[in-house]
Amino acid sequence: MSKPTADPQSSANFPIPNSGDPKDVMTKIAKREEQSRQTWVNIMTARDLRNDLRDCFRREGVNHRENCKEFALAYMAAINEPLTVGGVGPRLKGMKERAARHGSTS
Repeated sequence: MSKPTADPQSSANFPIPNSGDPKDVMTKIAKREEQSRQTWVNIMTARDLRNDLRDCFRREGVNHRENCKEFALAYMAAINEPLTVGGVGPRLKGMKERAARHGSTS
């Protein structure tokens, strides 16, 4: 009989079971995985838009201002929104408020 082998690709894409309970460790891991995946999608989208803009600039030459405007606007919109999902947003907000209070008392 042949010995069963594990396929590393299929095991890497195995969904993480989660109960939906915010205190559950597996739920936290699944949330972190999803945030990481979404961050990479945002980064790669911005990279693709930048490459399209660069190709348009090279292709159009002196007329790039008129002909590449849509590419430039799409790229600017992509890089102006936060690329990361989750992270230190709420903590940073609290730190800025505390710093403002501290700065106003001195």
